[in-house]
Amino acid sequence: MDIPIGTRVNAVKVSKNEITALLKQVFEGLKFRCGEYESAADMVVWAEMCGLSGLLALRHSLPYLTEQSPPPLRSIHESETKAVLDANNGSSLNCADVVMNLAYSKALAQECCSVTVLNCHNRKLFVKTIADCGNRGMSCLAYWRDAIDPVVLHVVITAADSDGMPCYSTYKLSEQRFIEDSQRQSLFVECSTKPVTLDDHIGSLIADGDNPGTNVLPSALQNNYHASLMQGLSIEEDLWTQLQALAQIVLVESSEQSRMGAGA
Repeated sequence: MDIPIGTRVNAVKVSKNEITALLKQVFEGLKFRCGEYESAADMVVWAEMCGLSGLLALRHSLPYLTEQSPPPLRSIHESETKAVLDANNGSSLNCADVVMNLAYSKALAQECCSVTVLNCHNRKLFVKTIADCGNRGMSCLAYWRDAIDPVVLHVVITAADSDGMPCYSTYKLSEQRFIEDSQRQSLFVECSTKPVTLDDHIGSLIADGDNPGTNVLPSALQNNYHASLMQGLSIEEDLWTQLQALAQIVLVESSEQSRMGAGA
């Protein structure tokens, strides 16, 4: 199923490089650490280019991102094949690399690994990180419940060497299965060197009677990505203006002291 890419009303057209550079400045101004702000910008732009509404997700998260500095990721439990982390109501934008590197390294050593991230927002933007894991030769599965409607299950899977695009599906669960309040905003990540492990796990997630929702194939994501490269991206004027204002935070006016250090 292709997700149409169209020009929005009252929107400006920008290139991939233009919006990526702007978002790097925005996230740096929001006190994302070095490495995190580059990754966060790439996650948003990639999702938008693939038709996964990355800019819409960013718009919804900006009020929270601008309220406080990114909270630290806290380890609750860790073993050779499992880890439980607490994002402290932070965004996947500032913890995705840490989460995936932990899952990847443990799976590389033990063949499989599961990482649970509690209190994590913007989980849809984590999809690029899953795709990147496939490019590193590791199969990866991630899933989460919809925060507003917990009977909707999101499942993303990528196989090793999958040319960078995962499969993204949603399911309407046939019944409201019990889920703890502390895990309503959780992200579950499974990495494995053996694809059968992930296939078996998918079978345990989906029960008879669950209704498939959307099923976005890798080819659809790839087509949208290429179309975005050719056509550019559309972003609402008010969001563009807001992002430009946030980017100004990192542009410090020159002073006598800063000019003395120039060219050193």
